Amino acid sequence: MVFILSLLVFSSSLVAQPASTNDQLALQYYNNKEYDKAIVYYEKLYDKNPYSYYEYYLTCLLKTDDKKKAEKIIKKQIKLLPESVSLYVDLGELYKLDNDLKNVKSNIRKQ
Repeated sequence: MVFILSLLVFSSSLVAQPASTNDQLALQYYNNKEYDKAIVYYEKLYDKNPYSYYEYYLTCLLKTDDKKKAEKIIKKQIKLLPESVSLYVDLGELYKLDNDLKNVKSNIRKQ
């Protein structure tokens, strides 16, 4: 019984770990709309965990007008999750921002 109780306390302490400093700084800069500063942290966080940080990183890239890198990240995410329709929408929206109607139509046809 003591062993089980100890195990529960230990496992709950693992779950309650605070966010990393990079996580906190990235979110702080993001919330303050300092996307150029947030992007430095989100790039590192995205490299470690693309599933969790994609939206934040993409937003930072678009807000800083780094469309080439945004396109690269979206395509990388599509390779990770090819069944995710929202990623194709992201790509289409990016092409629309760039007035690249040829790629918008091509992207729609792939669906």
